[in-house]
Amino acid sequence: MKFTLSLFFALVLSMVAFLQSEAAWWKGPLVAFALGVVTVVLLFIVAAEVPQGASLPPSSGMVVAAFLGTVLIGAGSGLALILRKMWSPGKIAKVVFLGGWILSFMGMMTLAFS
Repeated sequence: MKFTLSLFFALVLSMVAFLQSEAAWWKGPLVAFALGVVTVVLLFIVAAEVPQGASLPPSSGMVVAAFLGTVLIGAGSGLALILRKMWSPGKIAKVVFLGGWILSFMGMMTLAFS
């Protein structure tokens, strides 16, 4: 499961970096910011639903998904903005995929064994 999830994170990072490398500089950060606003709104909505002392409702998964999307889109667009002066979009996607896969898999394994 950790392998598959880290592979998915790396694919999303790579896709965002490839798309951002050919887009205007403001599009990726704007999408990450907008999704961050949605995350905060969802957090307030879900927090209002939780009764005192109860477990989290299933809708709290939307908050986690929106937060992960914000982080992945922000990181992918930031990396593409840094690397697009040096490399082609294809090479940026390859480097971001490999780096993102290694880092996310190592991070998940570190969390699993700590």
